[in-house]
Amino acid sequence: MSVQKQNPQMINLLSATFQRIDQPARTLVSTANVSNPPTDAELDSAFDTPANLPTGFIGLVDDNGAGTNFWVVVADGSAWWYVAMTKAV
Repeated sequence: MSVQKQNPQMINLLSATFQRIDQPARTLVSTANVSNPPTDAELDSAFDTPANLPTGFIGLVDDNGAGTNFWVVVADGSAWWYVAMTKAV
């Protein structure tokens, strides 16, 4: 039996043409005034509770819209996780 008959999805994937993305994906950006680092309650207020967001939700926090403290935050369905960003020089 040929590969084409065994796995037509793989053949379609291999022969697929890739399209240019004109509008890149974006995520939500909160400009809430938060602590350093942001608390669970502050992130709940900025985005909603992790239980109400899709697992793997990714948001950005620009503290008070000032561009001085910036965090990437992720909800896992029950808790918040964050990474502080460092401004490029």
